[in-house]
Amino acid sequence: MVISQAQSILDAAKAKKLLTMFTDRSDVVSGGLASYGPNYYAVGRLAAAYVHRVSPADLPVERFDRFELVLNARAAREIGFTIPTSVLVRADEVIK
Repeated sequence: MVISQAQSILDAAKAKKLLTMFTDRSDVVSGGLASYGPNYYAVGRLAAAYVHRVSPADLPVERFDRFELVLNARAAREIGFTIPTSVLVRADEVIK
């Protein structure tokens, strides 16, 4: 339900100057403040590498354990929020 209403959430949060946190980077690109979740492009690459292995009997079970932190500096400025430097340096990507 949240995913389908992301733009409405973004619009309401921006109007009320509220912080937003999502699991998908596309919501940060659309104006959200931050996301923390898997990079689905990297998950797809891992899945493709898994499929290309030759013998299914030899395949170990794998899980994706790399999450990326994406921050939107512009959205933070618009709502008057300063992202701490300690958080900025940990981000995988900062959208200016």
